[in-house]
Amino acid sequence: MAACCVRSRRRASWRRRPPPPSPDGGADLESQLRRVHSLALAGQLAAAHALSASLAAARPDALLALSLHGTLSLQRGDPAAARHSLSRAHELAPHDWRVATNLAACLLSLGDSNGATPPALAATRGAPAYAGAWQLLAKARLGAGAADEAERAAREAVRLDEEGRGGVAGGVADEAPLLTLCEALLARRELEGAKAAAARAAARAATPRAAAAAATLAARVESAAGRHEAALLALDAALKHDPSYDEARRTRLHAITPALRAGLLPRPRDVFIATYPKSGTTWMQQVVCLLRGAPPHVDVQAAAPYVEAALATGALTLRALRERPAPRVFKTHADWQSLPVAGCSDEGPAEGVRVVCVVRDPRDVCVSLFHHSRAIRGIAYGGSWDEWCDDFLAGRAPVPMAAEGGDWFDHTLGWWAIARRCPRRVLWVRYEGLLADPLGEVRRVARFLAPEHAEDEALLRRVVGTSSFEQMKARHEADPLNHSLRTEGGSAHFRNGKAGDWRRHMSEAQRERFAEVMRSRLRGSGLEDAFTFD
Repeated sequence: MAACCVRSRRRASWRRRPPPPSPDGGADLESQLRRVHSLALAGQLAAAHALSASLAAARPDALLALSLHGTLSLQRGDPAAARHSLSRAHELAPHDWRVATNLAACLLSLGDSNGATPPALAATRGAPAYAGAWQLLAKARLGAGAADEAERAAREAVRLDEEGRGGVAGGVADEAPLLTLCEALLARRELEGAKAAAARAAARAATPRAAAAAATLAARVESAAGRHEAALLALDAALKHDPSYDEARRTRLHAITPALRAGLLPRPRDVFIATYPKSGTTWMQQVVCLLRGAPPHVDVQAAAPYVEAALATGALTLRALRERPAPRVFKTHADWQSLPVAGCSDEGPAEGVRVVCVVRDPRDVCVSLFHHSRAIRGIAYGGSWDEWCDDFLAGRAPVPMAAEGGDWFDHTLGWWAIARRCPRRVLWVRYEGLLADPLGEVRRVARFLAPEHAEDEALLRRVVGTSSFEQMKARHEADPLNHSLRTEGGSAHFRNGKAGDWRRHMSEAQRERFAEVMRSRLRGSGLEDAFTFD
């Protein structure tokens, strides 16, 4: 935001006055600088930027040429070029607060908070009544972890801004100093003060983006205070103000699991189907729903919703999830430590809650998730198959709804440990076992969830028949909504469902790489012999 404020001030300064005569000589340089200004005022930023770049290269000792090139580079989204020119300009004129301000904003945009501090300090000394300089200093100190100093600078920016003493170049956006103050107070865990600052920023917000920023900070305050449901409501408000505000989306993704672990209260007979993506999730949703009495053509995504996605998209609220009629069935791709329900402990899920964890050979998961990630809008992975294999093994594969990443080994080993610790509450199911002996595995699931159905041979066979790969694929493909989620030409959600398909896709080098990593990551877990390497 600081860089944006600096850019808007620079444009305003062009309209107020032409550049002064060049102090370092040259009528030609002066005329060229005026040409840069004329092009910028006419909206021809690319041409203005190109001309300023040539002037800065030809005259590395010309302060105004360097400053103009740096400012235009910021506007053009090239902070690296801006840093080079503005750093040189700052060396030539260390007391020029305008150059210092732009350099600080540039370094902040590059994530260099420590580097931004000296020019921000120089700007406050050169223009002590300019709120924007204090705002930049506050953000620099906040990024460097100096929350106390950030708070002091932010309070000075707020004071100057509210007094209308923005300095020679005018003030900053009304809500900006308050937002930075809120962040500083939040970093210091002064939650009531942070909440008040966010509320004041919201009241002064002049644009939908500013209102969304204020609501997002308010949500962070609520989350820090343990008021997770209030945080989600604040994030809903942020996205209503500005649906494209990425910071609100990211914050919401991180807020969902704490909200569920605090607010989704467990009930006896709750069932969670926990999987890493592309491991037979829909198949197990179908099996569990049918064992619970659902009709043969049940919409499993509605009957057993993906809880994190339901909250993220607004399809369901936390209250609606809480109030679903028993027996409740939910789907999750969370690891064990993030199981989205209250009452979890080191001993397992809350009493009465059951988890069916389905695990598939990671090599088949890798193949299936590759095709899925290339086909689904919103992911549309563009890398090569070889790059994907590297990303998958490193835990960098873009797993939907994974705020912290999606490492198959971490996910699987966590669930394996808890399944061994409390087998009465967590059932471990192998995808390959379901393929090889569907009736036997469905009977095992029935015995775990509803022992009274375990010997009902007619029911079990009906569940197996209705849950066949062919029937589920046909029902999925018949729904137009599922086609709308795919990219043009993207592969189907149900591709082939076979075990060992990885052998058709992986090169010898990839096979060896997977075998090496699998043996290393699974060593000592009890899963070392669960997968073949032929």
